[in-house]
Amino acid sequence: GNFTTNSTYHKNLDFVLSTLTTTNTGLGFFNYSAGQGRNRINSAALCRGDIEPRLCRSCLNDSVVRLREMCPYQKGAVGYYDECWLSYSNKTILGDTRGGLILYNSQNASDRDRFFGALRPLLNELQRDAAAGGSLRKFASGNTSGPDSITIYGLVQCTPDLSGSQCTDCLETEINNYLVSVVGSIGGRILQRACNFRFFNGSTLATQPPSPPPRISQEAPPVPSTTQEGKSSNKTRIIVVVIVTVSVIIIAASICIFLRLKKKTTTEEMTHSIDNETETMDIGTVESLQYNFSLVKTATNDFSDDNKLGEGGFGAVYKGKLGDEQEIAVKRLARYSGQGDEEFKNEAWKSWRNGTAT
Repeated sequence: GNFTTNSTYHKNLDFVLSTLTTTNTGLGFFNYSAGQGRNRINSAALCRGDIEPRLCRSCLNDSVVRLREMCPYQKGAVGYYDECWLSYSNKTILGDTRGGLILYNSQNASDRDRFFGALRPLLNELQRDAAAGGSLRKFASGNTSGPDSITIYGLVQCTPDLSGSQCTDCLETEINNYLVSVVGSIGGRILQRACNFRFFNGSTLATQPPSPPPRISQEAPPVPSTTQEGKSSNKTRIIVVVIVTVSVIIIAASICIFLRLKKKTTTEEMTHSIDNETETMDIGTVESLQYNFSLVKTATNDFSDDNKLGEGGFGAVYKGKLGDEQEIAVKRLARYSGQGDEEFKNEAWKSWRNGTAT
């Protein structure tokens, strides 16, 4: 939902964002809440576990500015960057381990079996190391040798409010989701607030992880308790589908997401970053969920004409119903061109701005 200028929610948001970056636990985790009832705002931020405090502060300050520019009146928003993420919402943030956004490098490994035979043990080891972290930091990074004398680097992280088992479950779910959805890519990552991971050829790790503070037993700030404000007023979500080689789709709806990721080459559709050039991609999403394309086909009765609601920009719109009786509206972008990714983003934002992505 949206808020209005100079409303109580607006004033609370200004206060929360000005205060959040002062709540550092010492290792790049931030958590602050303010307000009551419908005007309560929860906020959280996490810096990558291997960067210096100076870079962490810079990333968070930039994120606040960018989110206010890109999502000026949304009650909830999340900004994902290479070195941090920052989020605010009138709903619970911490402990929410629902699905994330998949990013991947479009270049495939020359020997997929050997590449992923080396990658999976690395991710499993890093997952265990991160989950074993204390209440102030759950982060691990490392590397392993891959085929053709390459080095595979990996990084995993959970918000430190999660227990060890919650961190393990979150990472295991996201890693499995990625490996099922994307086959053969030499680099990829999951963007998710509770946990995230990335892997790539070539090190982008900025520094060694900072030393922990002397009093490592210090407890992290408690998870903010929020009250759900009644039942959802909308049961229909708009799903924008691009029919390309990857059957992964992103829901577009009521919370603003801002991704600022560096791009290595124009052929890398979604990738980790190591260069100076930056690219902005804006996608609206409810829960950053992803659905397998076959599930959407089933929900729409294989895009049956009986389920067709009409024609829109870049494709037809179909009604459907998921297995949990969730009603959905699916926009199918049936053609792909060199500008397909731009068309997808423009169409998603058009639906969002026009209020048709509900």
